[in-house]
Amino acid sequence: MNKNMVETMQNDMHLFPYRDESISNYLGRLVYSALSYWIRTCIMDRMSESNDTKSKAYILGRGKEVLWGFVECIPECKQWISSTDKEIEDRIAEMVIDIRNKMIFGGELIELNSKMNVILPEGKVQPCASGIVRIFGATNYGKKCQAVGITRIIEDVHAESMDIDFCSIIGIDEYILSLYKKAKWSKVDDISNYEIFNSTAKRAPYQSWEDNLNKSRMFHLIRMSLYNDLHEYYLLKFENGEIFICKLEELLAEGKEERRVILGLRKMYQNQMNALYEHKGSVILLNLFCRLPLREERILETYCWPERSFDDKLNYLVPIKVWDEIKGLFENGLGIRLKEKE
Repeated sequence: MNKNMVETMQNDMHLFPYRDESISNYLGRLVYSALSYWIRTCIMDRMSESNDTKSKAYILGRGKEVLWGFVECIPECKQWISSTDKEIEDRIAEMVIDIRNKMIFGGELIELNSKMNVILPEGKVQPCASGIVRIFGATNYGKKCQAVGITRIIEDVHAESMDIDFCSIIGIDEYILSLYKKAKWSKVDDISNYEIFNSTAKRAPYQSWEDNLNKSRMFHLIRMSLYNDLHEYYLLKFENGEIFICKLEELLAEGKEERRVILGLRKMYQNQMNALYEHKGSVILLNLFCRLPLREERILETYCWPERSFDDKLNYLVPIKVWDEIKGLFENGLGIRLKEKE
């Protein structure tokens, strides 16, 4: 391991290991955040293209070069990157694409020209937590900022008096009731081709689909199998002995909003989904038991580090500086009960 290089990266990004963190996991997330820095820098490479616009293919090519360099200088990070049976070459390409896409979804990059090219957003700061602002684009903050996930933050006392725009929380109870109230229902007699989500099952959501409708509950979520493990989702209402269904709108389906419906139904029927957390000094170790709606998943992927590999969707390291906001998002926005590990 190139210790001088690691020390420089640590100090530049203010990113240090938490207590008891394994060396491979720490170096993996150090490289993870460093790659997001390099992708921003690659946008400003001087070449025949516009200085401030680059194709996604260019970012992929340069990102692979940079990541290979990290792996050669810090081979201990390889275990975190290549946590599957795939060859390291394939995982390196996947990691560059993964971080590039997360940066697009998180507003760190902006798509142009039929989504083939990307550009940096305008340089600015945005309050994201009490006393904390998030940095976008090219700014003069330099080494003062701290790397978190695929973005950067910095302390700013003025953020105390500014409107914090971490995310607008959608109350899960209100959301579910509104969704079923606005649905355009169609009466059906046969739902034998559908699977019904059991909102009172204690199992993980993906294991909670059944064939029988529990008629003691009014509201349900059902799905029809299509192909390649894809499904079409419908809201279901059982009322006065009759069954009514409404297809989940395509726009909602694209955002994996069926996951929000699942969480809302579980809470409605006194079976809240749990998540575990543990204090680890400067970070909170967060363990989930189900995937989140894409809106909230992308917020986590912007501010937090995946724990076990770059594509881990169930285990995150949450910076303590934004924990209160993440906690509110889970408890109020998703109806997930957070339990501290004993």
